[in-house]
Amino acid sequence: MKSIFIVNDLLGQEVQNIYVGSNKEIVIHRNNLPGGMYFYKLIDDNKTVLGAGKMLME
Repeated sequence: MKSIFIVNDLLGQEVQNIYVGSNKEIVIHRNNLPGGMYFYKLIDDNKTVLGAGKMLME
């Protein structure tokens, strides 16, 4: 099963998509994202939300 880890900024814009295979660990590379609050969700192939929450990048 494939999943996608989606990161959105406070305005709801997608700023990062990470394709997840059978990995149990997700590594987020900050790249050019500024520090602040972000929302995330993990979605499977059927568009079912497997998890969601918020995170703080410092």
